[in-house]
Amino acid sequence: MSLRYCATLNLPVSVWREEGLLVGIKWVNLITEKIVLMEKIGDAIKELKEFREIKNSETLSRKSNLTQGYISKILSNKQKPNLVSLKKIADALEVPMWLILLRSESIEAED
Repeated sequence: MSLRYCATLNLPVSVWREEGLLVGIKWVNLITEKIVLMEKIGDAIKELKEFREIKNSETLSRKSNLTQGYISKILSNKQKPNLVSLKKIADALEVPMWLILLRSESIEAED
């Protein structure tokens, strides 16, 4: 098993070879599972959006190249982003993905 860097997600990933094939990406799976469990990820994104002075979901939609309807559902906690969408949102907000996850955990702990 070795640790590699996934440039697409800007994350280290743990991989191993089996019969000459690249088999596992543990970090991606762990983060995906974490997103599924987070109930307040939209609130965390909304806070960071306001902190970055992005006034509306249309601007975030344009910067992240995601539809405005999808962004609105995420911000209202009606839908959770997949890993690639979360990465696009983090890039649009100019923050690392882990900051969104950490803030989401903090908000949930406050409730």
